[in-house]
Amino acid sequence: MEFLVLLFSLFYVVFVLIITYQNTQLKSFKDTNQKLHAVKIAVIIPVRNEADNILNLLQDFENQSFDKSFFEIFVIDDFSTDQTFELVEDFAQKSNLNLNVFKLNQKNTISPKKSAITQAVNLTNAELILTTDGDSRVSRKHLQTFHDFYLITQKPKFISAPVCFFSPKSFLEKILFVEFSSLIATGSALIRFGKPSLCNGANLAFQKAAFLAVNGYQDFDQVPSGDDEFLLKKIAQKYPDQIQFLKSKNATVQTQPPDNLLSFYFQRKRWASKWKLHKGISVKILALFIFSFHLLNLGSGIGIVFGWFENPVWIIGHFLLKFSVECVFLMPSLIFFKQRKLFLYIIILQFIYSLYAVFFGVLANIGGYQWKDRRFH
Repeated sequence: MEFLVLLFSLFYVVFVLIITYQNTQLKSFKDTNQKLHAVKIAVIIPVRNEADNILNLLQDFENQSFDKSFFEIFVIDDFSTDQTFELVEDFAQKSNLNLNVFKLNQKNTISPKKSAITQAVNLTNAELILTTDGDSRVSRKHLQTFHDFYLITQKPKFISAPVCFFSPKSFLEKILFVEFSSLIATGSALIRFGKPSLCNGANLAFQKAAFLAVNGYQDFDQVPSGDDEFLLKKIAQKYPDQIQFLKSKNATVQTQPPDNLLSFYFQRKRWASKWKLHKGISVKILALFIFSFHLLNLGSGIGIVFGWFENPVWIIGHFLLKFSVECVFLMPSLIFFKQRKLFLYIIILQFIYSLYAVFFGVLANIGGYQWKDRRFH
């Protein structure tokens, strides 16, 4: 048992150090004073029951530094049961934005978010498509930063960018902020490493031409979620050298964390359920390794408590090594998001994360989940 733990520990440390190195090589994109030929941008915002949030996001786009004649916004309403659609219609009449609001044209679609994005893509002639969520907020330079990065990096086919939760206040929010930051950091590192696997639909961009070239969400249109990662994988397969991560505070999107444990449960169950549907062998191997590693951690922790090991010092050493490399990996992200004070929560996560990872790894293959007041199977 001790040998198995140490073997997995070695592989895990190497993996974490590799992705840590990749992130250290990922330089922040700075504002440019170059006069760049403007390309048209379309921002697509699929929404359902976002009456409490959507106007804040639309006001952010109203305040953009980017020339309003070069971008348009599509809000596709997924049959909200609150006042979302009416609020956006009213905002559109008063705003000087090129703002288009539509109802989703497929009420009973299995994957409403993918259907909404596809509907909007077919309505625009913009070259670059950005997507975000109705409960998010963006900076004043959000579109300008994406635009300039797109041109300076020779028009990549797909761009992922940072997402973080709003400044956390409660214990749960602080734990989730650190855990979510690790996912964003892993996604950026894997993109730079040439193995793109993770991104977040609240903050990404893609060429319309690339979307059409891979037939959009075809082959995954019957999966309720995954509008982000499945599209990333499809475009990466066709254009392996044209995927970029935009590291910039100006391009960072802030979004709402799950507001309670039940919301968190369904969100993570939905995310975990996507892993088994990826076609790439590397993604499946990574998922299996991570699950096995955390299962071993869980067993090791229980073994220490019940005295199963003749020489527990090696197991304790494994946990200390794991904690050390995870601190090295996570601290730059917390500093980037201006949350270095959350270092303590990295320590707290050491005691619960493996249980959480194994729990959702098993649960992802059992039953359905709830999303936007709907039940999916």
